[in-house]
Amino acid sequence: MNVQQRDVAVVINGRWPNIGRIVVVLRKFDDVDYRHIGYGIEPSWWVRSMGGLLDTTTGPAMEGHAPDIALRKLYKISSDEIEVMRLEKAYEEFNAALAELAVLAREYEAREADMGASKVAPGAMTDAKFHIRDSSAAGSFFAPGSSVAPPSSGRVMVKHR
Repeated sequence: MNVQQRDVAVVINGRWPNIGRIVVVLRKFDDVDYRHIGYGIEPSWWVRSMGGLLDTTTGPAMEGHAPDIALRKLYKISSDEIEVMRLEKAYEEFNAALAELAVLAREYEAREADMGASKVAPGAMTDAKFHIRDSSAAGSFFAPGSSVAPPSSGRVMVKHR
């Protein structure tokens, strides 16, 4: 076998968009018939991309199966380093989404200001104003008991009337 569970690997063969992708090997997967790409029936792994979406049989996704023969282990990367990379990627995507939301909120406020007083009943959704606040004030933004926590730095959007 070229890889094992929890290894970090690079995709060296297979669908063109996946070649060169860095993946984490999550678990053993069933043997799969890869004759359509010239491999035959091969042992496979369930993998998660550390970068962009993988081109899978069901469409673009962050996870999918890959034949062992198409993966090569990247050495000198510990499981702790893998977890740090995964968390950094998650925070990066979270912050990008928040930045996009901030732009949309500013555009919304500008449109509302241009339109003047709204004829909508008080308390209606269109009556809401959005403001950027420091993430430390975002505790209520996340569900109580949720395993998701706000980033330690950055900005979040909160609805304010």
